[in-house]
Amino acid sequence: MKTAVCFFAILGCTLAFPKLDWSNIEAKNVYIEPINPVDDIPGGRVIGGTIVTPNAHPYQAAIIINDRSFCGGSLISTRWVLTAAHCTSGSVINHGSYSSSTLNNDVSVINLPSAVTLNSNVNTIALAPASSGTFVGSQAYLTGWGRTSDSSNAVSPVLRGVSTVGGCNGDSGGPLTVNGVEVGIVSFGSSSCQAGNPTAYARVSSFRSWITTNTGV
Repeated sequence: MKTAVCFFAILGCTLAFPKLDWSNIEAKNVYIEPINPVDDIPGGRVIGGTIVTPNAHPYQAAIIINDRSFCGGSLISTRWVLTAAHCTSGSVINHGSYSSSTLNNDVSVINLPSAVTLNSNVNTIALAPASSGTFVGSQAYLTGWGRTSDSSNAVSPVLRGVSTVGGCNGDSGGPLTVNGVEVGIVSFGSSSCQAGNPTAYARVSSFRSWITTNTGV
C-alpha cells in the first residue's frame, strides 16, 4: 500500500502529485446510518462550509492511498501525522485493537519518511490531554476536503471549515478542534450528509497514551 501525504500549505495537492488523475480520487469513508432521523439540521456542516483562509490551519494534512483513496489528517510532530485507522488499514501504525466491523479504536499514525520543516504555513497541532473532559458545550471547528453536496461524488478541490461537528465524505481522519486543540478524529457518519445526521469521532484524549507510545508526542 502506497501512502502519500501533502499539506495545506502546498497551493494544491495537484501541484504536489501532478501525475494523479484527480477525477478518480475517492473519499475513503465508512457509513453507519442513524436509527432515528434527525429533527433539527445543524446550522452548518463541512458539506457546505466556507473556504478557509490560506495557511490558517497549517496542521491540516491530505492523505492519498494508492493514488486513489482520500482522507484527512493532522500533523502532530515533524515526523508524524494522526488520522483514522479505517483510512490506513493494512499499513503504517493502526491501533492494535481497531475493528473494521465496529470501528472501535479508529485511530492511526503515519510516520513520514523525513521530518518536515515547520513554519507559518506548515505546523503542528496540540492534542487534547488524557485528562480532558468531554468538551460538551464547547464550540468546535472542523476542517476537511469532504464533498460539498450529497449529489457530488468528488472531494472538494479546496479546504473548507465549519464551526459544527458534522462532516461528510472525504473528511474522514481529519481534525475536530476546540480552541486550537485537536479533540476528535473524524471516524464515520451517514451517507446522507445534508440530512443533518450526526458524525462520529474518535476521542483524542482516550488515545493519548497510545499516541505517545507510538510517536513520542
